[in-house]
Amino acid sequence: MEHNEINLSGRKIHYIQSGSGPMVIMIHGITTNSFIWENVIRLLSDFSCIALDLPGCGQSDKSLNEPYSIRNHTEMLSEFIRTVINEPVHLIGHDIGGGICQRFSVLYQEQVKSQVLVNPVGFDYWPVQPIESLRTPIIRQLILSVMDIGMLTFIIRRGFYNKEYVDDALLEKFRMPFDTLEGRKAFLHFARSLDNHDLMEIADRLPEVQIPTVLIRGDADVYLGENIIEKLAECWPHAKLVRTPDAGHFLLWESPELVANSFREMIINDHE
Repeated sequence: MEHNEINLSGRKIHYIQSGSGPMVIMIHGITTNSFIWENVIRLLSDFSCIALDLPGCGQSDKSLNEPYSIRNHTEMLSEFIRTVINEPVHLIGHDIGGGICQRFSVLYQEQVKSQVLVNPVGFDYWPVQPIESLRTPIIRQLILSVMDIGMLTFIIRRGFYNKEYVDDALLEKFRMPFDTLEGRKAFLHFARSLDNHDLMEIADRLPEVQIPTVLIRGDADVYLGENIIEKLAECWPHAKLVRTPDAGHFLLWESPELVANSFREMIINDHE
């Protein structure tokens, strides 16, 4: 996988890229970065896959001068597609990334060929308690001084149905952004910037989006409730809903075949 970066409106955006073929953009959520897509990317080698590090995450810039909101991330994504690709793309989003896809598909439907949302945020059913708690002064101060690895490990393990996937190598990928004070400040800024109004203001327009869509939920997700995916399915009757009892919030890592196969099947069906 190649590591690349581009300057967009004065900020560095890092991304990984692999494969060749139709362009797929992958967008992660909070607590992760582009690494969370590695297993899916390996299964889609016949596509040109790009996984972004959102501003404030991974190896992208971590300026605190602008909100890391779904609204701002959506505009960054549009600029990235216009600048780097300049043609419609397939989108796959997880968690906050799924929320970015929703807003993007409403406002920039002409830039999207299809979308896959995996355990996405949605409507006003988020932010959830673990993220809300990061806004309290005492928790923020604790994280700024030193990220409690035990707490981070607990949050990660709880997000997996298959705990055996949570080994030292994976924990290191999650932990790396929190090694520096800059990274911890950016993470807290991200949490504080989240506002469900960014999705509620486009909720009534979701039925306008008629591109091929797959909604995927790991039913063992303890962080985001099933009401989100069910309400999205009501907005998009044309969407395929895929559910599995054997995966949790971080379904991308523990069930990458489900994501890749669902995406590939959607593309095949759209061309029949």
